[in-house]
Amino acid sequence: MSDFDYSKLSDEELDELLHKSSNQEDHQAEPGLFKSALQGYGNYAKGFGKGAGQVLGDIGASVINWPLAGIEKGTGHKMPRVPHPHLLEGNPHSFAESIGRTAGGLLPMVIPGAGGVGAARLVGQGAPAIARLLAGAAGGALTGAAGSEGHRSEGALLGGIGGAVGAGIPMMPHLTRHGASRHLRQAHNLAQERNIGALNVPHELIEDTRQFLPTTAPYRNMMERAQGREYPELFNLQSDVGRQSSGLSRSLFSAAERAHGREGLATRERLLESIRNGLREQGHHDIADLMQRGQRDYRRHMAIRPYLNVGKGLAIGAGVNQAFPNNPVSEIIKHLLLHRPS
Repeated sequence: MSDFDYSKLSDEELDELLHKSSNQEDHQAEPGLFKSALQGYGNYAKGFGKGAGQVLGDIGASVINWPLAGIEKGTGHKMPRVPHPHLLEGNPHSFAESIGRTAGGLLPMVIPGAGGVGAARLVGQGAPAIARLLAGAAGGALTGAAGSEGHRSEGALLGGIGGAVGAGIPMMPHLTRHGASRHLRQAHNLAQERNIGALNVPHELIEDTRQFLPTTAPYRNMMERAQGREYPELFNLQSDVGRQSSGLSRSLFSAAERAHGREGLATRERLLESIRNGLREQGHHDIADLMQRGQRDYRRHMAIRPYLNVGKGLAIGAGVNQAFPNNPVSEIIKHLLLHRPS
């Protein structure tokens, strides 16, 4: 390629050429929004890997060194020790990596809980709750002590707490959506096995739910099926009424919609009560009780669901911060995480 003679260009042409070249370099240097977000998630994953690797390495070395320390103490002979890794040396290169390191470092809180769950399962689901909690605490304490070289007592104490919490979580099904719907699934399965016929639910109450549902064909068909008053169709009806009414009750811009939504939720509760009464009239008290417990668990789960999403929010925030590094929310979080008092 021959050299271009720039001396033939005027000053204006040279300025224009330099301006275009500068814009191209800036465009290449600044990644797009999607690429920036991916870069943020990559940095988060890198930080999480380092934090988790450090924790797992520390725990592994501590577990192996524990019996070695016992042998050394019993025999008086110096025993070699497994070294701990040093994955967190140096400062993180980005805010997303810092969040990842923090999240990965939370594993010491999770592992004793897993040990507690395993110990509680060994005792068996039929054992009293206190027995499962004590077994969970013991399992967590052993796990915590094994993974805390130099701080065995503190590790046992914190591990015992984590183990008891881990063993107690299955006793609180409303903490997860799957657990919260367990009793509802059991009720549904029992109802299908027994082939329950029409329940004594007033047609007027079923018809009253129509005003809270969209007027599309699928909902009209559902209403027609519900007129047969069989358990599966009635349960589907109350579920959709609850979902639609719940959304209306949280309307930000219309007081009328909020009032309509609250009325829909009240109508749904009346329908649920009528379904349970109809089940009991036919002698299906166990299904009615399972249904009531399932509804209670699900309401509890929905009440705490916003707090369970905090971890997801931190992960999403890592990518968002990379794309929008100067947003005020990320600046507040940066200050809380990166500017701790010494």
